[in-house]
Formats: sequence, structure tokens, C-alpha cells
Amino acid sequence: MIKIQWLESFAIGNEKIDRDHKDIIAIMQDVRSAVEDDNRPRCSALLQDLIVRAQEHFTDEEEILESVHYPDLAEHIRYHQDLLLKARAMNAICHGASANGNLEQCFTVMAEFLIDDIIAGDLKFKSFIKEI
Repeated sequence: MIKIQWLESFAIGNEKIDRDHKDIIAIMQDVRSAVEDDNRPRCSALLQDLIVRAQEHFTDEEEILESVHYPDLAEHIRYHQDLLLKARAMNAICHGASANGNLEQCFTVMAEFLIDDIIAGDLKFKSFIKEI
């Protein structure tokens, strides 16, 4: 199973965004523990918490990017919407998996969701935020 931890290279340079990322990573670490313990109800609840927390984070991040006049904000908002759609679809599958097994695959897909946001998505605006 993928090990998820905060690395300083993930830091965007905005205290709120970086704190949100750390919080989301902490939830994913809890999900991993729940999967390892085969605690299906806890895993399911944590995956739902992850989606809620990610949505809150996306809203906060979009407000921050709007306040600094990030030129690719509309594209980034669409990116967030796509990530949430994928995460919700995977969460629905995982709820079924929680009854039928394969929680590890659910964890892996949700970990990829997290990595997609922090690395692929947010690093695109990291240099922009540092320049202002």
C-alpha cells in the first residue's frame, strides 16, 4: 500500500493551503490504518470525510487564487470539479467494496486523488503565488 506523508517539497507557500494539504494527508493516513485493520465502517466514514474536507479545501484554495488574480483560475476550478467527480464515483464504489472487500484498491485510488491535487494541480500555481 502507498505510504502517504507530508514532504516539504509539497509546500505551496500559502499557510492555509499547506495546512489544508497536511490535514488531508492526515485523513489519508487514518484511512490507511483503517484499511490495514480491515475496519470497513471506519474506512468508509473516513473516505467520506476526505471528500468533504477536499471540497472545503478546493473552495478555500479557489478564493485564495481569486484574491491574487491567478490567471488560470477557471481551468483550476474545472480541475477541482473533475477531481471531486472522480472521488465521489470512487467513494460510491468503495462503499460497495466495504461490503465485498478490496479496500486496499479504494485507498490506492483515493491516494492518487490526493497526489493529483497536491502535485499535479497545485504545483502549477506554486510559482505564481511565490512571485506575488
